Amino acid sequence: MLVLVGIAVVVAGFIARINPLVVILVAAVVTGVLAAVTPGVEIRALFDAGVATLSRFGDAFN
Repeated sequence: MLVLVGIAVVVAGFIARINPLVVILVAAVVTGVLAAVTPGVEIRALFDAGVATLSRFGDAFN
């Protein structure tokens, strides 16, 4: 259920009238990191999940 926080980030970003590209990028990273959350997960694994999400996001635009 935590991955649904990404939707809340999108809604909050659009309500705050923030640049849509930035809103979607932040929502993607938040969703990617929260998808990796499991009991006993290390911070390094969460960081790697964020980097992997950014990598996939960048591949989509190249």
